[in-house]
Amino acid sequence: MRGSTPPRWSGPGVAIKACALAITLALADPALAQRLNLQSSGAPAAGSGAATLALADSLNKQIDGLRKQSGADPSVRVSIALRTTARDLLLAGEAAGETGSAKVLLGRTIADQLAALDGRAGDAAKLDRPAQEAVTRDLDVQKLPPDEVRIERWLRDALAPITQTAGGPPPPGPAGWFEAGEKPAENPEPLVRWAAGLEITDPLRAAITKLDERLRSAENWVAYRPAARRTALLVRRAAGPLEDRLGWMTAEARHELENRLVEALAPLNGDQPAGENEQRDPALMLRRIAGMSRLLERAAMLDDSTPAVRDLRASLMAGLKVAGPSSTEDRRLATLDRALALAQRRKELEKDTSIVRQLKPGLRALAPAARESEAAMLSAARRLLTDEGAVSDPAVLNAVSAHQRRVDDLALIVDVNRLISTTGVLVPGEKPMVGVAAEYKGLADWMFEIGQDLAKPARRDLALAELRDVAGGAIGALESGPLTRLRGLVDPSLPRQPGPAIAMWNDLTGDRAAALVDAAAKARAGLITAWTARDVPRRQEADRRARQINRVLEAIDDAAWSRSLAQVQQSGLATPNTANLQQWPGWQLSPAALQAVSDGLTAACRAAVDRLIAGDAGGTESAVRGLETRFAVALLAGRLERLATEAGLGSARPGAGSALLEIGLGPPDPERSWMVGERPALAAVCRYAEEWAAAAPDPKQGDRARSLKVYIDGLAARTLERVRAGG
Repeated sequence: MRGSTPPRWSGPGVAIKACALAITLALADPALAQRLNLQSSGAPAAGSGAATLALADSLNKQIDGLRKQSGADPSVRVSIALRTTARDLLLAGEAAGETGSAKVLLGRTIADQLAALDGRAGDAAKLDRPAQEAVTRDLDVQKLPPDEVRIERWLRDALAPITQTAGGPPPPGPAGWFEAGEKPAENPEPLVRWAAGLEITDPLRAAITKLDERLRSAENWVAYRPAARRTALLVRRAAGPLEDRLGWMTAEARHELENRLVEALAPLNGDQPAGENEQRDPALMLRRIAGMSRLLERAAMLDDSTPAVRDLRASLMAGLKVAGPSSTEDRRLATLDRALALAQRRKELEKDTSIVRQLKPGLRALAPAARESEAAMLSAARRLLTDEGAVSDPAVLNAVSAHQRRVDDLALIVDVNRLISTTGVLVPGEKPMVGVAAEYKGLADWMFEIGQDLAKPARRDLALAELRDVAGGAIGALESGPLTRLRGLVDPSLPRQPGPAIAMWNDLTGDRAAALVDAAAKARAGLITAWTARDVPRRQEADRRARQINRVLEAIDDAAWSRSLAQVQQSGLATPNTANLQQWPGWQLSPAALQAVSDGLTAACRAAVDRLIAGDAGGTESAVRGLETRFAVALLAGRLERLATEAGLGSARPGAGSALLEIGLGPPDPERSWMVGERPALAAVCRYAEEWAAAAPDPKQGDRARSLKVYIDGLAARTLERVRAGG
C-alpha cells in the first residue's frame, strides 16, 4: 500500500526516514486491533450516525471548494488530502458500526485540527515543495489500512515531514500514546553503550550494534522518536536476565535466550528475507521474549529453598526453547506473569518490617496458608509453559484465584497498618519506633484479637470473615483521595492538593464543601468510638456513612475535574495543575458535546449533598446512583483528566504542534500505553456522545436521542467503574 512505504521526496533526511521506517514498521503490532474489539448490546446501528455523516459531508464540501482553487499550489493539495483522510476515516468507521469507533474518533480529531494542520503544511519556510508533494502522495491511498493500528502507523509515516517541523524542545510531559507511569529519558543511553557491560555472544552484540545505529537515526525524526525509544526499552527488557546475571540460570538457558534475541532482531536490522518476515511479526517475537525474561526475573525474586520455585525456574529455562508463537501464548504468559507477581507480592507482604505489634499475630497466622497456596499455584502454573489448554483449565485458574485470596488477606493487614501506624523517635539517636496512632488504638486492639483467633483452628473461619469485614471496612471508610484534596482546599494549614479550586467545589456543593469535611470528620469519630466499644452494629453503620460520604465526594471530585477540562478546552492551554485530555489520542469530545453531557450536573451534585448532609441514607444512595448514571460521560472525562494530570499529560504549545504530537507519533504500545485497554470503550463513548449532543435538541429525533443516551450512559458508567478501580 502506498501509504505504508517511505515517502518519495528528495532531501537529506530521506535515508534517515527510510531507516526509521524499516524499524518502526516492523515493530507495529497488527494483532492489537483484534484484541481491542468492542462488542456490546444496544449499540447504535452501523450507518445511523447522522452527526458523523454530516461532518463527512462538510469535509466533502471543503474538498470541492479547495479543488477549484488548488492550481499548482502543493500546500492546498495537502489540505485536500488531510480532509479526504478525515472523511474516509469517518465513513469507514460509521460503516463498521460500534467497532469502527476508533476510526471515527481519529477522523474527528483530524477534522478538529484542520486549521492548525493547514497552517503548518502551508508554511513554505518549514516545509518545502517536495515534502508537501510527498505528504499528499502518501495520504492519497485507494483504500484505508484495515485497522486503527495500521492507520495510525500510516498517518505517522505520511505526516512525518510535517511533524518534523514541530521541532524545538519536546513538550512538557508525555505526548501521543504515552506509557503509563514511565517517563522516557530525554537523552536515553544508546543500546550499544548499555550492551558494552554485558557478557554476550558476538552475534548478539553485532545485532545490537546494528540496531543501535538505526535507532539513533530514527531519533532524529520527531515522528519516529517514541517508537525508537520503545524499541530500545523492549530490547533491554528482553535481555534483562543477561544484564542481571541470574546466578541460577544455566549457561544453556542464557545461550538460548541470546539465540532468540538474535533471531528477533534480524528483521529489525533488515537481515531476514521478506518472506519469513511476513510470516512472523518481529515485534511480537520481541515482546514475547521480553515477557519470558520478565518471568525469569520475577522468579529470581522468589525463595529458591522451596521445590515449587526450583521446579518453576527449571521450567522457565526450558520454555526459552519453545519455538513459534501459538494462539494462546500471550494469554498463557499473562496468566503466568500474574501468578509470579502474586508470589512476589506475598513475599513482600510477609517481610514488611513496619507492622505494628497488634497486627503481627494476624500476619503470622495467615502466612503459612499463603505459602501453601503459593506452592500449589506455582506447581499448577508450570503447565502454562507446555500445555496450550492450561490457560482455560479450571485447576490452574482456581489455584491462581485461591492464592489471590490469600494474598489479599495479607494485604488487608498491611493496608490497615499503613492507616493506623505512626513513627516516632523515643530516644534521640536511636532507631525510630513504629506504633499505633492514639485515635486508632481501639481498631488495633480489635485486630489483635482477630489475629489471635486466626491462629485457633476452631475459630479461624469466623476470624477470617471478621478480618475482611473490619479491616476492609476501615480501609474503604478511611481512604479517600477526594477527601484529602478537599481538606487541603478547606483548611489552609494543610498541604494544598493539586486540582480544581475551592470555588468550583463550592459551586458544585452549594457552598457546603466545609460541611462535607465536617460530616466526614464526624463519621470518622463514630468509627473510632465503635472500634473502642467493639460495637459491631454501630461500626457497620459508621462504615456505611463514611463510605457514602466518600462516594459522593468521588463523584463531585470527578465533576470538578470535568469542569476544569471544560475550562482548558475553552482557553486552549493546560496549567501546571491540569492536563488537556483533548491532546491525548484516545479522547476527542467537542466543547459543545461536553457541555451537553454536563447539563444539570451541578444541580445533581447539590441534590446528592442535600440528602447526605440531611442524613438521608436512602435518598443519598438514590441521588449518587443517578449522578453516576446520568452524568457518567462527564464524570468519566473528569476522572481521566485527573489521571492524565497526575501522569504529566499537558502541552504548553497548542495548535499545529500539539495536533501533530497527538496524531503523528504512531500507534500505542499494546501492553504499556496509558489506558490502551479502554481505547475501544472511550472511542465509542466520545463518538456517540457527539451523536447524542447533535440529536438531543431536535424534537423529531426524540426516540433516537433517548436510545443514544441510554447507550452512552451505560457504556460510560461501566468504563468509569473500571477506570476508578484501576486508580
